[in-house]
Amino acid sequence: MAKDMMLTRISSRLSNVTWQKDNGNTVLSQMIKIDNTWPISADLKRMMRTIDSQKRSVGQHTSAVVASVNQLLSESFVPVQFFIQSDNENYDNTTYELAFSARNKCWGQLTSPSIFGTYKKFAEEFLRVAALYHDIGKTMSDDHHVSRGVHLMRDVNGNNRQAVEALFSNVGDRRCFWNVLRHHDIFGTLCTGEASYPALVDMVAWYPSKDVAPSPFHSPLAQISLLLWLNIADVNASLAVIPAVRGISTVEAGRYLSDWNHFYGHFSEERQPLTTNREDFKRWALQRAATAEMTIQRITRIVASCYKRIVGSISPEIEAQIATLMEEELQALHGPRFERFCYRFARFCKIDYGLRFFYKLMDYARKTHPADEGISRMVSWTCLILQRLIDEYGHLVEQDERSVPRIGVDLSKLMQPEQTGQAICESMETNQAGALWWIVDEVGIWLYGY
Repeated sequence: MAKDMMLTRISSRLSNVTWQKDNGNTVLSQMIKIDNTWPISADLKRMMRTIDSQKRSVGQHTSAVVASVNQLLSESFVPVQFFIQSDNENYDNTTYELAFSARNKCWGQLTSPSIFGTYKKFAEEFLRVAALYHDIGKTMSDDHHVSRGVHLMRDVNGNNRQAVEALFSNVGDRRCFWNVLRHHDIFGTLCTGEASYPALVDMVAWYPSKDVAPSPFHSPLAQISLLLWLNIADVNASLAVIPAVRGISTVEAGRYLSDWNHFYGHFSEERQPLTTNREDFKRWALQRAATAEMTIQRITRIVASCYKRIVGSISPEIEAQIATLMEEELQALHGPRFERFCYRFARFCKIDYGLRFFYKLMDYARKTHPADEGISRMVSWTCLILQRLIDEYGHLVEQDERSVPRIGVDLSKLMQPEQTGQAICESMETNQAGALWWIVDEVGIWLYGY
């Protein structure tokens, strides 16, 4: 595959950023040093100096993501050494097996079928460079930094766009780069329940590039595979610097890997995966997301993510307990209308900045109720809030199947200011109808799409 040598040069420099042990702690071998010849180097240098809203160094985090990518790409990668184990051996082993399977299928090792095949080296270079640029939007803001980062690089200055796109030798590679950067947070929020599979439909082009020969690297499955490893590296980078956590756990990694496995199952059944039909993928994603199983799993992930944030960790047993409570609550709440709720909820494919409020709700539930009852209250309240949102706006997604929109819900105002979220939590305890009314007053709705 013809490539601009700049991509290779940048990747070579980034490959030297690694994790190492220092008195039992995991530390970076070095920070990324931005070269003036790299595309939009001034913006990259500004990114490396940026401190985010949580007082964290974006430069240090970016270096940590690159180090995690290098660890995942290493020929000596061993899942049992990379992922932090839980207290459930069966769950851990399942995650390790999924990780081995995904690596073999993505990178073409051993005798497993290959997505990238002979394009493995290019895919590795691509992933390192994507990790370098993935958070450049944080020079503007934390919120919406993913989409803003792409717009900053691609849509503000023609020279900037040309400089970035010159890294790649054809339109297909360039499209893949923008796709991966634009969607890296979407794949991440599948893990937390904030997004559903239809949120990734826009990764499949209406009209595939015709200026180059079809490449395995341009397939939707290849791009979703890049999202998998970029997100695992991103989460690991955030957690590895916390001594009490040390990295991404098998519980969290298992969610990313199981989602990827579902996409792999769909795309590997197609005879022509390089020319995936967008409508076929959309139909599959909507059908899959609308099943009762996936609905229960998605809302369980919201509550489980909040539990982990508040408590510090979550065991497979606690997550299973939440899933059981969730199924019982949803059946009791919706009865014979549950499948209709699933159909509509799947089309609410992004719940933007909802976890900030749900974190607060979980914290309130645990402080005001005993441990198990606190979880039960959180499950109940979450289901009620989502039901009210669907009741209020569900009619928007009940149109002709080919023209039905996907919906995004913005919950950021529930925590602006934080006292708003606290008051709504208290109201959920004392006046649920009033609390749900208040929530609807604060949310925003938009038509979801690239």
